[in-house]
Amino acid sequence: MVSVIDAQFARPRGLLGRLVGRVMARDNAVLTRRVVAALRLRGDETVVEFGPGPGVGLRLLAEALPSGR
Repeated sequence: MVSVIDAQFARPRGLLGRLVGRVMARDNAVLTRRVVAALRLRGDETVVEFGPGPGVGLRLLAEALPSGR
């Protein structure tokens, strides 16, 4: 049987879903920062970011790519 918390990770909704989403964004941000740093971007590349989430990776990539796309 799937717990209430597990269900929120699969299909977040409501207050609990927003809380779970914030926890996931915070925890995944560490890994996302490491991945963006490992890319060693020059700032003019074109990068595609795939994946669900609140846009942490998109924000970091936009900051790292002032002349890129």
